[in-house]
Amino acid sequence: MIMKYLLLNPNWNQHTTPFAVDTVHPPIAPPLEFAYISSALKDLGEIRICDAYAANYSNQDILNFVDSFQPDWIILTTTPSLLYWRCPPLDLRVPSSISKFLQTNNYNRILAIGPHSTVSPEWTNKKLGNVFVTNGLPGKKVLEIIKQSNYDSNDKILYQDPKIFLDNDDKADFSCFDFSLNYIPHMWNVDDVDLSSLGKFSPSLLMETSKGCPYHCGYCFKSPLRDKFQRRNILSIQKELEQAKSLGVEYVFFIDEIFNLPDPGFLPTLDCIAQFDIKFGFQGRPDLITKEIAQYLSNAGCVYVELGFDAASTDISSNIKRTQKFEKAKEGLDICHEFIPIVRYNRLNLSTWDYSVRLKIADYSDNWDYPADPVYPYPNTDIGDKLMKLYGYQEYSWEFAERYVRWLRIEVGLQRDNTYLQEMNTDIPTLQEKFLQMDENSMVELCKSLRDFETDYSFHISNRLIKGE
Repeated sequence: MIMKYLLLNPNWNQHTTPFAVDTVHPPIAPPLEFAYISSALKDLGEIRICDAYAANYSNQDILNFVDSFQPDWIILTTTPSLLYWRCPPLDLRVPSSISKFLQTNNYNRILAIGPHSTVSPEWTNKKLGNVFVTNGLPGKKVLEIIKQSNYDSNDKILYQDPKIFLDNDDKADFSCFDFSLNYIPHMWNVDDVDLSSLGKFSPSLLMETSKGCPYHCGYCFKSPLRDKFQRRNILSIQKELEQAKSLGVEYVFFIDEIFNLPDPGFLPTLDCIAQFDIKFGFQGRPDLITKEIAQYLSNAGCVYVELGFDAASTDISSNIKRTQKFEKAKEGLDICHEFIPIVRYNRLNLSTWDYSVRLKIADYSDNWDYPADPVYPYPNTDIGDKLMKLYGYQEYSWEFAERYVRWLRIEVGLQRDNTYLQEMNTDIPTLQEKFLQMDENSMVELCKSLRDFETDYSFHISNRLIKGE
């Protein structure tokens, strides 16, 4: 009997709780994890993808899709795409909603994949309604686990060996995607003027040339999935680019943690990309950019770059184990502006009350010219671990992290317009204590009343500048 597998990306537009992490509603892109799983499944059964986020489906629309296919297994991802496995939504409201809805309609063979089940499999299993969950990255090993599992088993936690978290044999198959969906080129803080300057370059894809990172920044949730740097096989990259080109893809965003790491495989990878005349973007470190590298990137087709600046000074960078010299990073940023059409940089706010005063990670004034978004306390990170201990948690609590992030976003909003503090005649520690002690319903209602406070377009404008330049 031919097995049927449905790969399901929930509709993240359904997430309506305010002050969540900003990766709950990211740019819509083909979920790269499904391309890896599709490749692994090719000879094992029939595959269909339901990207409810790109199609903006309701739960009933999803059920209609599932009914038309009658899958043996539904593989459900708990993030919008593989790009966000290291910075995922902190709650599972959206995947939980569709998971439980499908189960009430007799679809019980659901396997959840993602960072949540990797770090907290029991918690994920409970939140999603007692579905199968597995740790580790998607690919051949996930499907081997499915084949070996008992459909009706009460043991729903399916473990993989951590050694295969960086399986270099996995290859992506992009023919599984429906490119008639709204897959816009992945770029943050880019307007129509920027896009029009580049010309037409759609459809687009996510890809990766490497996995993992050798650095150990205190806020980066890459452990245990992508804790070590590993360059992918260049023949695999070449075959994927060939397929992308044959499918009419005109832009690729490389989701590597650190695309521009100058190891021996970096320049050959750029040479490989250059063969296909595809525009691309990437995220990387600005302190590793030289004029020669920037020219090489441009010649290979790079039109967009997201640089991790993150810390406002060399000292703060050292405190959070980023080990990046501020002036060297700024020099790399300036060089990129000479060669690459669209340059953006990521920066983080560490000058919140807990981070700066109680945990002493940074000064209370971190010297950004405009308060950046805060560092989020993810699991398996130095900052996340310290914060959990500060509030008395022995293990990582996703619920507390979500609650705390709501507060962080309000606190940064107050930093951006401190007239609020003057009007309230109170201080940050008092407000923080009261907010974190509120019951859930009252907290959500308060956040809803502050929706306009959450949206700040000045931040997006300032993200193109660094200290006024």
